Amino acid sequence: MRVSRSVGLVVSSVICGALAFGPTSAAAAAPAALHPEGSSAEEAPIPNADALTAQTGAVQTIATVLKPVTDLLKAVLTHGEKLPEADAATHKKAIDEALKSLEKAAPADSSADAGADLKAKAITDLKVRADGLLKSATAGDAAVVASDIKSVLTGLVNVILSGLLGSGLPAADLDGLPKMPNQPNQPKQPAVQPKLPDA
Repeated sequence: MRVSRSVGLVVSSVICGALAFGPTSAAAAAPAALHPEGSSAEEAPIPNADALTAQTGAVQTIATVLKPVTDLLKAVLTHGEKLPEADAATHKKAIDEALKSLEKAAPADSSADAGADLKAKAITDLKVRADGLLKSATAGDAAVVASDIKSVLTGLVNVILSGLLGSGLPAADLDGLPKMPNQPNQPKQPAVQPKLPDA
């Protein structure tokens, strides 16, 4: 089973992103950066630490889902033939557990998170897409697999973006990036009424 090179390059990019923002590296680096040797939180408290912790947690939670899904994508792309049933079962279990953990991380009261409904839809949608890829990969249909890989990648993007809604994360400020729309929990700026000329 062969999959197009372009699809492989896209998946590689997503995997690199998962590694860059993975929970292990972030968790390992944070303590050293926040609390250098010989200092303590009591000596130099970080302003808005609770909010910053919540924002970091939002990114970290999403990273826990990226890893098992990109592991499946990589396995399908590199295996070459049919994905063995045993391997498919292992990947399915890891993905299902990761999605369940993401569901548990959502607040019980959806009114507390304006993006909760979108997050729930994205999680369910990604599970359906991943199951579809597992089915086609174990059947060894390369054409369907290529389409399903793109579908799973789209599902990942949906989970990432919906997971950032209501997270309070700062807006991207790198020149060249498109402006993001207002998040549901953020008040929209009132429209400026044009000044009418004096009669």
